Amino acid sequence: MDEGKFESLSDIAAAEGMNLSQVSRIARLVHLAPGIAETCLAENDPELMLEDLNRHAHSVDWAVQA
Repeated sequence: MDEGKFESLSDIAAAEGMNLSQVSRIARLVHLAPGIAETCLAENDPELMLEDLNRHAHSVDWAVQA
């Protein structure tokens, strides 16, 4: 959306063949604190669930997420 390719999450969902709920949950991950995101990428934990990450991303205050 930042690049102007899509106007809404609904547009992204349609283009990617996903439902809006899935896209919304994934989009919230942009609010994750950099440290949490880096740890997730470095550990590549198959047990890590999107719902777990979204609990952290609920707050945009990175200090609260830790």
